[in-house]
Amino acid sequence: MKILMKATNQLFLITTLCLLILSSCGNISGLEKYNGEQVCLKSVEGKFLSERRNENNNIKIVGENPNEWETFIIERKENGVVNIKTKDGFYISFNNNDSTLVAFASEPSYTESFILKPYKEYYSLNSVSGKPFSVDDEFKLRVAVEGDLFLFKFIPIPITSKSVIHLGDINFLRFFLQLIAFLIIIFLIYKCLLKDKFKNALSIYVYFIICFTWGYAIVHNENWKTDNVITNDSIIYYEYLPAALIFNDLSFDFIDSPPKDFNGTIWVNDKDKQGNRAPKYTYGLSILYLPFFLIGHLFAYILGYTTYGYSTPYFVLICFSSWFYAVMGMLYLRKTLLLLFNDTVVGFTLISIALATNLFHYVVQDSAMTHTYSFFLFSAFIWHTIKWHKRQNIKTTAVLGLLIGLISIIRPTNVILALVFVLYDVTSFDSLKEKTKLFWKYKNHVLLIVILSIMIWIPQFIFWKYLTNNWLYFSYQKEGFFFNNPQIFNGLFSYRKGWLVYTPIMIFAILGVFFLIKEHKKWVLPIAVFLILNIYIIYSWWCWWYGGGYGSRPMIESYSLMAIPLAAFFAYFDKMTSYLRSVSLFVVFIAVSLNLFQTLQMKSSLHYDSMTKEAFWNNFITTGWPPDYKNMIKSPDYDRALKGEKEY
Repeated sequence: MKILMKATNQLFLITTLCLLILSSCGNISGLEKYNGEQVCLKSVEGKFLSERRNENNNIKIVGENPNEWETFIIERKENGVVNIKTKDGFYISFNNNDSTLVAFASEPSYTESFILKPYKEYYSLNSVSGKPFSVDDEFKLRVAVEGDLFLFKFIPIPITSKSVIHLGDINFLRFFLQLIAFLIIIFLIYKCLLKDKFKNALSIYVYFIICFTWGYAIVHNENWKTDNVITNDSIIYYEYLPAALIFNDLSFDFIDSPPKDFNGTIWVNDKDKQGNRAPKYTYGLSILYLPFFLIGHLFAYILGYTTYGYSTPYFVLICFSSWFYAVMGMLYLRKTLLLLFNDTVVGFTLISIALATNLFHYVVQDSAMTHTYSFFLFSAFIWHTIKWHKRQNIKTTAVLGLLIGLISIIRPTNVILALVFVLYDVTSFDSLKEKTKLFWKYKNHVLLIVILSIMIWIPQFIFWKYLTNNWLYFSYQKEGFFFNNPQIFNGLFSYRKGWLVYTPIMIFAILGVFFLIKEHKKWVLPIAVFLILNIYIIYSWWCWWYGGGYGSRPMIESYSLMAIPLAAFFAYFDKMTSYLRSVSLFVVFIAVSLNLFQTLQMKSSLHYDSMTKEAFWNNFITTGWPPDYKNMIKSPDYDRALKGEKEY
């Protein structure tokens, strides 16, 4: 029986490895080959679509030759929908007032979406409602009359080292990294199977499915083929690396006169009265980026890309880093859960955290944001907390100190995770006394944790001193917390970004805290205290919805901890009748399906910061835009929110 089990497992691993390698070798054909590329649109009459606009920003068909004014970037979405972006970052938009096309939108939405339909060897340009466009007497594009279509061909721009993708080289790099990723998965799975003596196989297979799904989604999402990897907040976290390692200029003066072929984005605060400026965020995430940045730099040099930190090889490696840290975080989470629950419950919980929460979106789509990386650090910290309480040794102590330092330097408010270490196994006043005695007995260990966590901050203090002449610098400037007016209800239940609205599986995790009381009481106090304090701090921030994104993103890293009560919830039903077990399985299936579908909707009609009840339900489980969509959404007033006022 054991031999058969081993043979079955090895056959599974070999088969899935072959499937993974085959899945990475898809051909790029049709419209896909233009996704993220710089192209010109040449009409059937030989004229080029041009960025040269009139006073009303109208796009016109006046280009005689392909050059920078006639260059656009195609961003392919789902169901044949595309966005067309100018080189200076503006999206072509349909103007409802006069039925023409203009270029001034900074973000793609309903009116910035089009469908390209094949017409013999040409394409026609159509609105998402199916209306085609033609060229009027003034060479402007507007809604066409029947039979008068604007037909065009794509003309790829000659390859340069600045920003156009060397597709063959990148396919090689992509395949190489996928192969490395597959070998990592196989090694981790095989090691776990051997260590467990082929027990707990279900959670291993679930873990493999998660790793594969994340990797497959990252590759086929093709974010790495555009400039959409280092965006939003990640611009600031990332910019430390090119500034320090490439430009050797941590004062960021190079942004005043960058190289001509520099195509990156740098965000720093405006200069103060002393002429100083600094990034808004601390350097922590750049530590986790670093090994992948260096590998990307090597590939950029070998493959002939610009080596300023903002060409395609860097983007590919940053996407890979998100996958790597998510995979490692999930591995730590599995190890933790197996100490508390059976293999079936662990499998249910892993798939719920990985695919039924907005963690999936931030692994796959917004890969460079902090949340995937913090999820890994949280998972590792929880595992080492358990390990330290079993055996107090210097190695585990040092790791805990470094982890809490990294966690806090990435997002300072996350330092409250240290309370889990302090309150772990505290179930009564007597156990609190015992915990105090334990810390006193190992006071040198506790001191080492504090020292190492502070050491992680020392480079940041030196950096601030160098830039601003102050050891401590509040880089958020006018932004802050309103602790006297926390938006907890909105943070949990708002249609704009409510945590439990867009990640409903976490309702069961909250309920699961009560199921911990009977068999896993040592976890009740640390989880309850952390959860309450974390929610209070997060939703006291002036921008409680945290700008653009999917769901309540600052809650993501805490899923490493919330997985424990979620597993307790599943464990309770696992002991019940087969009917109740089937119900719990159905709940997971619905939660996963809803999350994946809404993640897909983020590419179209699920607005990044302006959803309302009306927009949510009219858009629920649909792939298109509902009628009158723009009147359903409601953009927040960031200036009012900054003052602590209601954002409408």
